[in-house]
Amino acid sequence: LPIWSIPKSLGQCNSLLTVQLNDNYFSGEIPEGLWSLQDMSVLKLSNNQLFGRLSNKLAQKLTWIEISNNRFFGEIPSNATFWDQLVTFEASNNRISGSIPLELTSLSKLNSLSLDGNHLSGNVVAAKRIWNKKT
Repeated sequence: LPIWSIPKSLGQCNSLLTVQLNDNYFSGEIPEGLWSLQDMSVLKLSNNQLFGRLSNKLAQKLTWIEISNNRFFGEIPSNATFWDQLVTFEASNNRISGSIPLELTSLSKLNSLSLDGNHLSGNVVAAKRIWNKKT
């Protein structure tokens, strides 16, 4: 089957609220503009062959990020406090490294976090203690 990339022009569609491109044969990097569409609340890109670093310029209205089963690498951006609307962050089975930013624990609406199958390190116990204090 042919491998396609996500068109760069998609990152210029400012009126998009939801981008759902799961289970395709997309390869390559995500167009920079797609990460930061102002009104986008849902970004679902799982089960493709996408790669690149996770952007630290994410849309602030995002409630759902689903990027599992790709080839993203690098660290989870530590500016996660800007994701205050985030409910779900699923990034399993990528090549994400580093530690889980403690900033994720301050996201009061976050109720689903899936990071298994990556190259994470660090102390999860400290993050767990902070989360337990919130509940």
